[in-house]
Amino acid sequence: MPYLPEHLKRADEFAQEVVNSWGSSFGAGNEKGFSPEFTALCDLAFRYRDAKHIADSGRMRNILSESETAKEDSARESFVKAYIEFRDKHEPEIMK
Repeated sequence: MPYLPEHLKRADEFAQEVVNSWGSSFGAGNEKGFSPEFTALCDLAFRYRDAKHIADSGRMRNILSESETAKEDSARESFVKAYIEFRDKHEPEIMK
């Protein structure tokens, strides 16, 4: 499925899914078995969550800058595109 703008609304859900997968595998001692592709996806998920946290903090204090908004938007879009691509490539393997 190609990336769609509607997927952006689910970025938090997708990021949590990736973080949960990373955490359960890491906790089980499987961190050395992560593919470079999954490691890159995790990096994008963590970058998105960091950018969102900074932007949310600025929103709460009414001091959100355009730069922070742009960083959050860019991180969200980069992560969601990578997530959809990763999911579409690996979902058939997961469903077996």
